Amino acid sequence: MWFIFACTSGTYDVSYTTQREQTDTSAEEVEDSGVEIEEEPSFSSDLFCPDNMVSVRDEWEDPVYCIDRFEISVYGTELGNADQGLDWPDASTTALAISEVGVVPEMYISWYQAYALCQNSGKYLCSHSEWEDGCDGHYGGGGYKYPYGDQWFEGWCAARLGEVPQVYDAAQETGKHDQCECVWGTFDQIG
Repeated sequence: MWFIFACTSGTYDVSYTTQREQTDTSAEEVEDSGVEIEEEPSFSSDLFCPDNMVSVRDEWEDPVYCIDRFEISVYGTELGNADQGLDWPDASTTALAISEVGVVPEMYISWYQAYALCQNSGKYLCSHSEWEDGCDGHYGGGGYKYPYGDQWFEGWCAARLGEVPQVYDAAQETGKHDQCECVWGTFDQIG
């Protein structure tokens, strides 16, 4: 089975906020440096999660776990054995899973490779229910049918419904479809 995936982190920590505040470079410092920076969409930070991860919350709005904001792309070249069999993980995967905006997500990754990519990144591969909760906007049972609600709107996500022909010629960059956002802040996590 091949799939697009996201990683999760079972821990969350308020100290990420403090670390961000201490390491951020001010806009004036960047401007004074003469470096030209291409504008990227701005996404709010989740105080409880590492960069490019958002928290899935329970009915009391307490964070339960962090999930990648975007579908995963791969940093590094060695994906390792697609079928690692009984010896998994066999250390053949050395690349990392990263979640960032504006890149084509990695596709055609086996479960073994996805597991190892997440593990190499200090995360773990989402369980089915964690991924579903990260997509449908509700912790536990229930939630929306689509990331943004219960009614399908053609073109809002890089996906198709039923027998409708695919409207895109190629995989879409992460974060490109801003309407395909879940209430937690995940993008394009639809299938």
